[in-house]
Amino acid sequence: MAYPTAHLAVSLIVGASRTLRWLLRALAVLLLAAAILCWRAAPLLAGLPLAGAALAVHAAARRPRACRIDVFGPGAAPLTVQQDQAAPRPARLLPGSVFWPALLVLRLSGAAPRVLLVLPDSVPPGAFRPLGVAVRTLAARASGRNFFSQPASNDGDRRDHGTRV
Repeated sequence: MAYPTAHLAVSLIVGASRTLRWLLRALAVLLLAAAILCWRAAPLLAGLPLAGAALAVHAAARRPRACRIDVFGPGAAPLTVQQDQAAPRPARLLPGSVFWPALLVLRLSGAAPRVLLVLPDSVPPGAFRPLGVAVRTLAARASGRNFFSQPASNDGDRRDHGTRV
């Protein structure tokens, strides 16, 4: 399926994030420490953090699959996601997607809804901000809201605390 490139806003490949893998490893270590502490106090409860540690180790060790995200301008399918060698499939942002300055949590529709975590180190250098702006614009168009003209908070803090769709 070919889309006109004149309206292409952002096209990039989202790969594995080193930061996320290190965070998962740190979580596994903390859960193992919690399991050891629980073993001394209540041996039956030690299985819960141990199971969590096993899941964190599995998530950190599995080979992540890269996917390509294309965000198009008006007049085309607004968002497509391509994984592996499959054809690009149209998708849309679902409610619950979150856009923070250092993390995008994209809930995407499709055959089965999926969540895509995008950190700055999982995309090419300089591509995270344009992707964030593009998906925010897409979400604003879909919901009829304007995320870029939100008033500043009352406490004088002008940092971006994230936007939830």
